[in-house]
Amino acid sequence: MVARGRIKQEIKNAVYVGIGAVGQLTSLAGRGAAPLARVLMYHKVNPLPDNGPNVPPSLFAEQMRQLRDTHAPISLGDLLAALDGGRALPERAVLVTFDDGYRDTLENAAPLMHRLSIPAVIFLPTRFLGHDEPLPHDRRRAKAGILNPTLTWDEARRLTGLGFEIGSHGESHRVFSSLLPDEAAAEIRRSKQVLEEKLAATVRCFAYVKGSPDTYDEATVAAVREAGYLAAFSTLPGPIRSGDDRFTLRRYNVEPFGRYAFTRLLAGDCDLIALKDSPLGLRGKRLLNRLLGTTTS
Repeated sequence: MVARGRIKQEIKNAVYVGIGAVGQLTSLAGRGAAPLARVLMYHKVNPLPDNGPNVPPSLFAEQMRQLRDTHAPISLGDLLAALDGGRALPERAVLVTFDDGYRDTLENAAPLMHRLSIPAVIFLPTRFLGHDEPLPHDRRRAKAGILNPTLTWDEARRLTGLGFEIGSHGESHRVFSSLLPDEAAAEIRRSKQVLEEKLAATVRCFAYVKGSPDTYDEATVAAVREAGYLAAFSTLPGPIRSGDDRFTLRRYNVEPFGRYAFTRLLAGDCDLIALKDSPLGLRGKRLLNRLLGTTTS
């Protein structure tokens, strides 16, 4: 499993570098109107190898310093105001987000980001906060002794004092297309209520579990809107543009990229990676995972 996970990550990194190089040479990102913003998505930030999706702390620090030096970090409030048409965003605006509520966000990411004045959003699956149950995609690792603890409620409160806004990632970390519509709607509604009660904070945004187009549908989006969220994020790569549906906003999953690949990602040169979430691309991902004996997170 360890070797297969490493092979998969090397393949993914090579794909991003290749697509980024093609995008840079063809000036793909320079065509059309400039985007409103780009949104980055992280999961784990820890030094454990073969523990994807994971960015080692030293590399994460390099990425955040590069982001601070070359782009304009924004908050969720900035993005929402711009989508409402009430505020102009700076050029090269970037919002940083985290999924799954791992403790290493507090330990290895938040202090650095606070020092660099980079705000962020973290999406929390409520059922996994405050106890030791691993997230579904971490269970095999936990049996092998690779532990990825999630935040306690007190730790989540500490994040809000370090420039993080809290969003919901549902309850059970099951994809919503696998649930009955009423069950999915209940998770979406209850998770917001629990987060606001436990953290005494308004929860304005939601992130779909897995987040590819086959993991949620129009009923899921409607349930998010009806629960009172102001925006929701998928994992479909691409920029955010004026007029986009605020309940299917795009994000870029950040891998352990070197400087070149991260630069190309921020520039939009890797936007063709969105083809991985087309029907053909999804079949290709499933085939690769079967061949390698790996899974998506």
